[in-house]
Amino acid sequence: MQRSHHYYEAGLVFLVAWLFRLVPWLAGLSNPARFLAPDSSEYLELSRRLATVGEYGAAGAAELFRVPGYPFFLASLHRLGVRDPVWIGLAQGLLGAWSCVVLYAFCRRLLAAGGAASANGGLRFAPLCAGLLLAVSDLAAATASLVLSETLFTFLLLGLLLGCECLAAVPGGGRRPPSDLRPVAVLPRSRSLACAGLGLLAGIASLTRVIFLPVLPVFAIYLWWRGGGWRTALLFLGAALLLPALWSVRNHARADYFGVSTVGAINLYRYNAAALTASQSERSFAEVQEEFTQRLAAAPDQRARAEWASRRGREIVLSAPVKYLGLHLRSSMNSLLPGFGDLARLFGAEIGGRGTLAVINGEGIIAGIRHYFNGQWGWLAAALPFVALLLAVYAGALGGWLWLIRGGRMVWSIPLFHLTVLLWFLVSPGPAAHPRFRVVAEPLFCLYAAVGLALATDKVRSAFSKKERLT
Repeated sequence: MQRSHHYYEAGLVFLVAWLFRLVPWLAGLSNPARFLAPDSSEYLELSRRLATVGEYGAAGAAELFRVPGYPFFLASLHRLGVRDPVWIGLAQGLLGAWSCVVLYAFCRRLLAAGGAASANGGLRFAPLCAGLLLAVSDLAAATASLVLSETLFTFLLLGLLLGCECLAAVPGGGRRPPSDLRPVAVLPRSRSLACAGLGLLAGIASLTRVIFLPVLPVFAIYLWWRGGGWRTALLFLGAALLLPALWSVRNHARADYFGVSTVGAINLYRYNAAALTASQSERSFAEVQEEFTQRLAAAPDQRARAEWASRRGREIVLSAPVKYLGLHLRSSMNSLLPGFGDLARLFGAEIGGRGTLAVINGEGIIAGIRHYFNGQWGWLAAALPFVALLLAVYAGALGGWLWLIRGGRMVWSIPLFHLTVLLWFLVSPGPAAHPRFRVVAEPLFCLYAAVGLALATDKVRSAFSKKERLT
C-alpha cells in the first residue's frame, strides 16, 4: 500500500510537469521560430552533420567550442525522425517531466538515508512538494521547449545525484533505509560497476555542459566522505574523466588544441574581460563586447581564437583583480533573477529583449524592469505569481538548508555538498550569468525549498491545533 501511495505521488508530479510543459509548447506552435534560442542553430547544424555525414563540425574544420553531448542527443533524435525544433521541444518536455519525477525519488531517498525524515514527521510531504515545485517552474517549463542543452543536463545531473546517494554508505550505524529505497532497485549489484557507471554518466554530463567538469572532484570527495572509501572515489573520478580526456585527445589530434572546449577561454574574453573593460572605461558592456567579438573574428580558426582570448582575457582580468572579483560576484547574481520572459515569448509576447542584463548592470533593477517589459504591463501582472513563487522557493530553500544542517538533523556533508554544487553553478559564470543558467541549479533549490515549506506548514498546523485545544 505504501509503495502504491508513492507511485501515485510520482504520477501526479509527472502529470503536472507534463501539463506545464505541454501548454507553452502548444502556444509556440503558431510560430516555430519561438522554439529557437541564439545558440540553437549551431546545435542543430552540428547534430545534422553528425546524423547525416558522421562528422562533428563544419566541413574540413574541427568543432572546439561546442562540447558534443547535446548535439549527440539531437543526432539520436534525428535518426529517430525527430528533426524539427517543434518536435525536439516536445521530446524535451517529456524529459523535463521525468526530471521532476527523478527529483521526487531523489528527495525521498535523501531524506530517508540522511536521517531527516525520522527527525520530523512533517517532512513526509517534502518529496511531493519538491517535485511539484520543479514541475511548475516557469523557467524550467519554458527552457524545455527550446533547443538548448539545459533540460538534458538537468536530467543527467539529477540521475547522478540520485545514483550517488544510492551508492553512498547508509549512515547511523548500519541502519538501512526502507526496503523500497534500497540501492539494488536502482543500481547494479556490483558496487564497482555501479561506481564506474556513475562516473561515465558524470563524464557525459561534462560533455553536455563543460561547466560541470571542475565539479567532478567534489562528487568524488563526497563519495569518499560518505563512506565509499578512496577506491570508490578514485574509480568514480577515473571513469568520469575518461570521456572528457578522450575528447581532449580528439581536439589535439584534429586541431592541435589540448582541451575539452574553447568555451572557457572565449567567455573569459567576451564576457569577463569585456565587463571589466566596460567598467573601467565607462562604456557600455554591449559596445565593448561587440569590439572584442570583432577582434576574435579576425583570428583564422577556433584554436587561434581560443589562444588569443585566453591570453588577452587573463591579462585584462589580472590587471585589476580586486575590482574584477567584485564585478564577478555582483554579475553572478543575475542568475537568480526571474526568467518569465522565455515562457511569455512562447505565447508570442515581445518582452525580455536583448540588453536587459546590461541595463540592470548599468542603471539598476527598476530600469531593467522597464526595458524588459517594454511597456507591456499586462505581462508584468502575469509574471507576478511566478515571481512570488520564486521568492518563496529562495526563502524556503534557505530555511530548509539551515534546518537540516543545524543540530545534526542530517549528515552534514550532504547539504554542504549540495551547497557547493549549487554555488558553483550560480557563481562561476560571472558577467556571462543569465537567468536561464539557474535551470540546472533549480532542482536543488526546489529540494531544500520543499523541506523549508513543509516545515513551515507543519509549524502553522501545529500552532492552529494547539490554539484549538486551548479554546
